[in-house]
Amino acid sequence: MDKHKCLECGEEFLPNHKNHKICSESCAEIREKKQQKEYRIKNHKKSIAYGKSYRKENAEVLNEKAREGRKDKRKDEIARDRRRKKKAQIRIVKRNYRTKRRKEDKVFHQIDNLRMRLRTAIKIYSKKGKIVNSSEFLDIHLIIKSFEPLPKNLEKYVIHHIIPLVCFDLDCIKHLKLANSPENLILMEKRTHEKINHHKIKREVGKVPLDCNLKKLKILQKKIITSSILQSFSLPSSTCSHKA
Repeated sequence: MDKHKCLECGEEFLPNHKNHKICSESCAEIREKKQQKEYRIKNHKKSIAYGKSYRKENAEVLNEKAREGRKDKRKDEIARDRRRKKKAQIRIVKRNYRTKRRKEDKVFHQIDNLRMRLRTAIKIYSKKGKIVNSSEFLDIHLIIKSFEPLPKNLEKYVIHHIIPLVCFDLDCIKHLKLANSPENLILMEKRTHEKINHHKIKREVGKVPLDCNLKKLKILQKKIITSSILQSFSLPSSTCSHKA
């Protein structure tokens, strides 16, 4: 069978039968829409008259459909408002619980501060800025156990990263786990922590390589602790030897 020329796009195609004049479904849809538009323009008055007569003859059916549509829309709006109010109430309960627990539980206060710092660091330093669930890379119980025995005046301390977060690739789960492993965390007094310039450490140590492991991490930590950067802050020797 000879090739036919499509009446819509003009391309040649192999037809299934001799009356086959459109090459594809998309061309058929386009042609049908054009024909409908041409018909409406040509029979404009006739179309308006038909529409009026149809609405007059089927007024009750059309009104009932409209009422049902409005009811469904109202139901959706009510359900949406309920969900929104419930979410707002849950947020308030969570916020109150968190505030109360931060006041009562000093350990939770420290861990919550760590989570907030991580969230901020990931937003700023990661390329994607995507917040990962902390349970994927943060072992809270192991971290707390590594700090035992905890000091009595725990509120005067913060959890400090020996190799700062700015040195790690925060888009990589492996790096997030390394950065927040007990081997890279120590308890440090707030006033000491505030004096440390993390970007200065980054300039001296550089970026942590992607293939880094705990052994390489400890070598980098020794470089930081023995450097002039932290000597002036007199880190406890027991802490340094335990962590590094």
